[in-house]
Amino acid sequence: MLRLWGFSTGRLHHLKPGKDRMYFFERVTGIRSLYKAFLLGAVFTSIFLSFPARGAEDNWLHISIAGKPTTLYPWNLDDVYATMIVQSNIVEGLVKYDEKDMVIKPHLAVDWEVEEAGREWIFNLREGVMFHDGSPLTADDVVESIRRISNFFKDEIEKTGPLQVRFRFPGKTAGLLKTLSKVYFAIAKEDEDGTVLGTGPFSLEKRNGSNKIRLNRFSSYWGEKPRLDGVTFHCLMDIEESVQSLREGKIDVVYMIPLSLAAEIEADGQLILSRLQGATFSYLHINTRKSLLDIKEFRYALNIALDRERIIESIFHGQADRCRGILPPVICKHNKQVEEYPYDPDRARQIVQKYLPGQERKFKMIGLPFPRPYCPDPAALAKMVIGYLERTGIEIEYVTTQSWEEWLDIVGGDDYDFVMAGWVLDSMSPDDFFSDIFYINGNQWTIGTRWENADFTSLILEARTKVSVRKQWELYHRAEEIIIDECPWIILAHPHRLSAYRKGISGLKFSPTTEFGLREGNKDIW
Repeated sequence: MLRLWGFSTGRLHHLKPGKDRMYFFERVTGIRSLYKAFLLGAVFTSIFLSFPARGAEDNWLHISIAGKPTTLYPWNLDDVYATMIVQSNIVEGLVKYDEKDMVIKPHLAVDWEVEEAGREWIFNLREGVMFHDGSPLTADDVVESIRRISNFFKDEIEKTGPLQVRFRFPGKTAGLLKTLSKVYFAIAKEDEDGTVLGTGPFSLEKRNGSNKIRLNRFSSYWGEKPRLDGVTFHCLMDIEESVQSLREGKIDVVYMIPLSLAAEIEADGQLILSRLQGATFSYLHINTRKSLLDIKEFRYALNIALDRERIIESIFHGQADRCRGILPPVICKHNKQVEEYPYDPDRARQIVQKYLPGQERKFKMIGLPFPRPYCPDPAALAKMVIGYLERTGIEIEYVTTQSWEEWLDIVGGDDYDFVMAGWVLDSMSPDDFFSDIFYINGNQWTIGTRWENADFTSLILEARTKVSVRKQWELYHRAEEIIIDECPWIILAHPHRLSAYRKGISGLKFSPTTEFGLREGNKDIW
């Protein structure tokens, strides 16, 4: 919107349309000399030209993200954080969580039926849905998409009509909807050049290998059309550069803001801070196959060596929840049967020294390459945690990584003792949290070595068969108690997630998971 400005006694005043505007021109032409009017017009023109030029991409949103997706195939995720931010605008699933009440609602499926006490699920697909290449969505596309995902539903899904699919399971499956809500199970295919084709509000431009990912408005979207013409994701930007670019208007949104900048962003009149109690969990993965670390009491000692309150204040700047268990508080209430690990450095050192003599070795810790929602400052967090752990008498070698690919390569093997890690839930289901991290039922995450416990696994598998939410949570809490007792991780905190965007940007849908809805996004910075 073009605004008119007038000058009086050397000050700039905003003029409203109508009488104020007429009064301005009357003063210029009727009271002032022609010469002064000329000067004033020149100044007016200069100010007008000082506004940013409106070009071909005025209605594009520019977003900075800390990571860079190594793939945009939803069936081949290895970096959920960076990938889902982008993918959630390209591809869609049969169902999705409603942003307001977090209840699962129909999406590409208009409805479903549950038969045989949860052994059979029938989904009816929405008519008139188009892929980004103009081809219609069919039951064949859904079956192919689901079967493409390794270790999931290869034999359980079949086509039963042009727009109908059926899942059949040997036993009750209560959590299917929560699982299908994940971007991982989105319906997608690829064109002949390998570009991902979805049904979402934005289509993916063919990539050129740069650190920019561009999405275009999909004019044939089946739902309400996007307001933006397109979106550019700027990947791997330095966080300080991102924030400065945000202030200068070169970037519209910074998806992850350092927690230390919360107060500064809030005080900036041109910026808006988004704060979410995220579905996140920050921890150190322990290689329980290594000597000493295969002893539960030793792992317990490492957990009580940390002052978590101080870590939350110093590293997370108070923007985190304490770990009363491991499940993020955004998806569940505190399990009263679980007690927090106390901060007891003397006891920690006493236990470690009981086992340490005769063990001549360093402990290797693998660091993260860049900030993550669960670890906003990897270097500072590593330094503080190492300081606490070395007070017990152990020695730690800290290995930095320079890229996500390098981190994946190292932790996919066995040559480490600790890994700086974390989790951002891609659904609100505890089953997804437990199954993906602990490799239950064939699921595999990126870290190669893992803790295993038969009782824990049986509880998670049993919870999948329970229709009653109360009975599910009883089993999940019992599983959580086993983890706290066994200490397979050094648990740290549940960090909040901060994002920032410029005033005039509206309609962004930040989710406790890493989904980032841009269909309703609007850009009006004038």
